[in-house]
Amino acid sequence: MERNNHYPIILVHGFMGYGDEDGVSRFLSGWGFGPGKNAVRHLRQNGFECYGPAVGPINNLWDRACELYYHIVGGTVDYGKYHSEKYGHARYGRTYPGILKDIGTPGNHAKIHLVGHSFGGPTARMFAQLLTFGSEEERACTPENELSDLFKGGKGDWVASITTLAGVNNGTTLADFMRVGGAKAFHAGYLGLVAMLGESPFNSQLIDFHLEQWGVMANPETKKSLYLHSPFSKREEIRNYNKNREGGIVFEMQCKYIHELNEKLCALPNVYYFARPAAKSHKVGDKWVVDKDASLMARVVGNLTVAGIKYADSSYGFDIDTWAEHDGFVNTEGASAPYSEPSTAWPGDDVDPKTLEKGKWYVFEPSDFDHTGLMGMGVKKDKYHGYFLSFAEQLGALPE
Repeated sequence: MERNNHYPIILVHGFMGYGDEDGVSRFLSGWGFGPGKNAVRHLRQNGFECYGPAVGPINNLWDRACELYYHIVGGTVDYGKYHSEKYGHARYGRTYPGILKDIGTPGNHAKIHLVGHSFGGPTARMFAQLLTFGSEEERACTPENELSDLFKGGKGDWVASITTLAGVNNGTTLADFMRVGGAKAFHAGYLGLVAMLGESPFNSQLIDFHLEQWGVMANPETKKSLYLHSPFSKREEIRNYNKNREGGIVFEMQCKYIHELNEKLCALPNVYYFARPAAKSHKVGDKWVVDKDASLMARVVGNLTVAGIKYADSSYGFDIDTWAEHDGFVNTEGASAPYSEPSTAWPGDDVDPKTLEKGKWYVFEPSDFDHTGLMGMGVKKDKYHGYFLSFAEQLGALPE
């Protein structure tokens, strides 16, 4: 396939994922999950500039978009004066050196391709939206000399394309299955673990929780401890995270919230969009069951995803049969193009890239990966690498 651009590919992980700089990636990449399967490294070896930055594993959509911005351009994360006061957490986070400090300049770094897995899909869309339009709320309440460049907007031309891999583009009924009580219980349990481990070598050397803005852990740049702490010491901070539904990640994956989000976002006219759903289930009689070759995790969780359909707000008109097909964690239909944005079926790999339209989603036939398989779990190296290389080549073939 002819290479028409050399823009970097930014892989954005999803819920509970982790990035290149996390210590565990030295032997278990979040984009490969096994020896020799690191997709970031494989794409680099095949001539693609690729990065897999870490954002908060359970941070909300806004916070993740802000962290991604500073990961790319460098500087101290500014979550915004309005946003941080609204949700009651610290305005500033940690400082990043910047992986593409010259983004937006003529040449290979003029633009980027964003590829988001699972909740990384909405993260990429929110990030592109902020780059393009900024934030009216932040501009209205922040002195000009304090306002982050992210909230000023005017940088939509930085994004060449957005690809979602089993992206939570219309929500997942797994999150609806948890309902309010289950979501809050999960949040409280996870944040309790962070309060206990967040200042220990576990956080600094294995997986970074990125939750210092909520006060459940200290910024690892300024404070590290060799000791574990009682999770009960952060009861108030955990309650604060849980008090507003928009602040919690499980709530943000529910169909109702994603529907409301989609009403606020829009397909940008200068960006190519690709939705790559996955399916690892089939119908037996009148029931949908998980395929036998799915991972154990997907087989267990898939039953909850189907069960969650009856709890989802179906006022947007989704059909229960189409939503019952899933990849374990995300409904296949939910990972299609956002209902609120124009879309069409992918015309086929022999399509001339110059005929593709910007501002419209191209929806691929579902891959046979389960949701964790897109992270490399239980998938043979050649198949996994081949999948990533195929879409990287498709992105590289897009016109400049």
